[in-house]
Amino acid sequence: MPIQPADWEAWYQEGDTPWDLGGPTPVFSRLIREERFAPGKLLIPGAGRGYDAIAFAQAGFAVTTVDLAPSACAAMRERAKAAGVELEVRQADFFTLNETAAYDLALEYTFYCAIDPGLRTAYRDQMARLLKPGGLLVGLFFPLNRPLAADEPPYGVKRDEVEASFKECFDLVHAEFPAESIKPRRGNEILMIWRRR
Repeated sequence: MPIQPADWEAWYQEGDTPWDLGGPTPVFSRLIREERFAPGKLLIPGAGRGYDAIAFAQAGFAVTTVDLAPSACAAMRERAKAAGVELEVRQADFFTLNETAAYDLALEYTFYCAIDPGLRTAYRDQMARLLKPGGLLVGLFFPLNRPLAADEPPYGVKRDEVEASFKECFDLVHAEFPAESIKPRRGNEILMIWRRR
């Protein structure tokens, strides 16, 4: 049976959130320290409890987050308030966002692998619509060693399939296997930075 929106809320309420690192993603923290991207409007779908969103907001980005789970959104708002930063937190379905060319950057981590694989082309198209021409999709694509046809998320990701799909409307400007990946994910995720044409 396909994953339902209510499933995500149930997992948050039960604390069954193994994707949650308990803090900002080390790779994204490094990119912030390096000032790799000029601050601008940043979209984070599937933002969870908002650790990365807060880190980017603290670095001067105007951050919009999207998540289906009310508990995740509530936690994100509380963390942002405690950190003294502003976030636009939307409890919504990423696929229903109707802006066009609204964002300078988008962040991807554990969202692409959480949606039904049949929606991945729609994800690419939605990202292309939401990002400004020249805007960047900064993604950690994970997990590379899990079958695509897993019974539940995270669904497997293949680098060549991501590249074949995204090159339709994006240019790949950087790819690496980050040294900072947490130990269970090291070598199992790839950082890819795509520029919207």
